[in-house]
Amino acid sequence: MGIELPTEFEAAIFRHISNRSSDSALQSQLLTVRVMSRTNTGCGCYSDLLTSPDAPRTLAAYGSHGPLDGPDFESACVEFGGMTLLWFKEGRASYLEIAAFGEFFPEDHADLEPFKLLEAPAD
Repeated sequence: MGIELPTEFEAAIFRHISNRSSDSALQSQLLTVRVMSRTNTGCGCYSDLLTSPDAPRTLAAYGSHGPLDGPDFESACVEFGGMTLLWFKEGRASYLEIAAFGEFFPEDHADLEPFKLLEAPAD
């Protein structure tokens, strides 16, 4: 897999986080974030991220390693829903962790549609 745009599910998570954050550096990173690879664990997914080198590094405490809590989610194909975390390395979003609360997470994010993101606390 080469560098890709986020899936609709990933993009919705990034918008959700960005819209609820006052961190302009994080918002700038999430505007142009790309996905270098995805690893499906069967009950979740790790998406390795690439942010623009022009985007500023976040100076927020989570920027040294994270995680930053993302939204929980609901989907008919994930029986108990799930949660998301955004991890950082040296002030840049490094990977998105998605975990189902049950024992199944689909390999294709399109299978999650329709999905609902639930409110996460603001930073």
